[in-house]
Amino acid sequence: MATTTTTYSFQKPTVGGDEDAWGGYLNANWDSVDDLLDGTTAIAPNLTAGSWKVGGVAVTSTAAELTCLTVLQLQRLS
Repeated sequence: MATTTTTYSFQKPTVGGDEDAWGGYLNANWDSVDDLLDGTTAIAPNLTAGSWKVGGVAVTSTAAELTCLTVLQLQRLS
């Protein structure tokens, strides 16, 4: 019988005890990974704009900082 991982409940087949069941476990795990990567399943931290924090301090940018990043990006592209 499979056990599961703590965070995302991926199935871990029992070595020597889940003969011929590994394919089903792996397919289910990859479906779960796919859902995590495409946003179907929410992940932690939730990186919603305006709620980013580092050590409890909000991460923000000013209009001037965004303009600077835009200019640098345009310079890199040209």
